[in-house]
Amino acid sequence: MKITTRSSIDNSFPSKGFKMVRATKEKNLLSFIFDDDTCAKYDLNDGTMYGRLGRIIKPSTMNSYFTGISVTQLIDLYDDPIFNSFLRDRACVKTTKIGSFLEQLSKDAHLEQFYAAGIRSVSSGVSKVPKRLLKLYRHLQEVAPEGVRVMLTHFRVSVYTEHQALIHAILDIGIPAMPEYLLINFLLSQYINATHTLVTNYRYDLRTLLSYYNEKLENCVVLKRHEYLVKSSVLLKDYARMSHFLNPSFPKYPAKLEDAHDAAMQNYNAFRQKHDEALFQSRYASHQDTVINNHYILAPRTTQDIKDEGIALHHCVGSYINEVIKGRSLILFFREDPGSPQLTLEVKNGQVVQAKGAYNRCPHHKSRQPLVF
Repeated sequence: MKITTRSSIDNSFPSKGFKMVRATKEKNLLSFIFDDDTCAKYDLNDGTMYGRLGRIIKPSTMNSYFTGISVTQLIDLYDDPIFNSFLRDRACVKTTKIGSFLEQLSKDAHLEQFYAAGIRSVSSGVSKVPKRLLKLYRHLQEVAPEGVRVMLTHFRVSVYTEHQALIHAILDIGIPAMPEYLLINFLLSQYINATHTLVTNYRYDLRTLLSYYNEKLENCVVLKRHEYLVKSSVLLKDYARMSHFLNPSFPKYPAKLEDAHDAAMQNYNAFRQKHDEALFQSRYASHQDTVINNHYILAPRTTQDIKDEGIALHHCVGSYINEVIKGRSLILFFREDPGSPQLTLEVKNGQVVQAKGAYNRCPHHKSRQPLVF
């Protein structure tokens, strides 16, 4: 462990008469040379700054040590094109104070390897990157429109790692109507999940699917094709999900996708509503309405009965319908008069866990004793 004593702290800042004239890098050690041939150093490994006298500079005074020189001026002193590119990219998103900038460089030092591999812009969260992705990113930089900054991010690395085989299969087959730059960006986004689901869950043939996409894109202006491909892939996945639920032999490539999606959604919702209603009613098949001490314990007959209860008592029992359908709870009505809503009960494992009156009020003391069914 390195122990820093008061006497080892360098507080002798460069005087106004000295000028930083050169900067070098050897492995992870940055050197700043002044016109009097003195030198300050910064260790990227541990973030330690050594002043012109060779002693440690306090982190709190690092910014003051570089008074009079900007981050841009410091970067210009490095003539190594790879390291210079790394510094400029860090400067684009980080602080303009040199001391703080160096502290961030220490944290991001591992990223320099990607710039050495030809990547021009990398976000701080990136660590390990597959070699094939580095090659793909170098190509993406080449085909990107002039002036467009292509950044390698942790999210894109994660997407590529998860869908590597599918991404390269799509690139091998291609979508002729899709500009290559836009296609690669699409493949490295969350929207690749839709195509993965279509191929994996619903057994779409990839070549036929890409041909279907291409046919749709040919009728779309170039600037809108990325947006259209995103929309079409998500819409097709949703269409496939609903259609497969209704009929596993559904037509996979509808000529009018939006119309087919809307029709599938109507049929799906109607089926689910009917199915859920039947399942809801089955939850009460063994329940019989009960009278206890001149009070009625009633079961709803339909989901609408629960909605009506919530409206009458001004509470949110309607949101518990799915809990009933999934078998997690039962909703019962506690009333003095069978036709007049009074208390709504939630029952789990035969035990009342909630009892709410109008506006979610709790019941009076005499009604609070646990009821077991």
